[in-house]
Amino acid sequence: MRYLFIILIISNICIKIEAQDQKNNSSRLLDDINWKDQTICIANLNKVNLENDTLEFVPPYFYRDIKNNKEYYITCSEGYGPVLFTLKYDFDLHSFQDLGCFATDKDSVYSIFLTSDGQIFIPIKEADRATFETFGKSMYAKDKNHIYYSRSGIIPNADINTFKPIYFDFENSTPPLARDKSSLYVWDEILTDTLQINGLKEYLINTTN
Repeated sequence: MRYLFIILIISNICIKIEAQDQKNNSSRLLDDINWKDQTICIANLNKVNLENDTLEFVPPYFYRDIKNNKEYYITCSEGYGPVLFTLKYDFDLHSFQDLGCFATDKDSVYSIFLTSDGQIFIPIKEADRATFETFGKSMYAKDKNHIYYSRSGIIPNADINTFKPIYFDFENSTPPLARDKSSLYVWDEILTDTLQINGLKEYLINTTN
């Protein structure tokens, strides 16, 4: 029988876990998936099952060690495949919601972004949990006090009432764009010249009321 492996990275130690046969409630990685490709790996993480007598699965991608009550999350490392990291923050796993580029639990707000090592979570300490909401699956969100960009936090001086993402030219992978009553934004910075992004000026003319 051929064996594949899942890398567990726990407390900065790499441990290879031998996968079980599929007919034994397997955590085996399917042979026909290129797990080392991070994008493919993330799209197929729901096919990985690490539950055993020690690890309990908590949706959407957490595991709890029943014996010592430590908590982990599964993600994908470029060139490796599925990896399990120790949670650095005290998440409330049962109220946790993945909102795309952000996440919440009953008390806190987090940004989520992808690195070559996998997804990481960063607390947004300034966010007001009660009023926090995202702009769909975009990299922008808001609460009663601020506008947020997922990779850097608060966007200074952005207008809460008129801020909205610009959904423009997905085919050519344009950077995150947004606008409010007085400014255009690329990522979290004010865009002063629309000609920097091909076709944006014409798009704004055609979509402005």
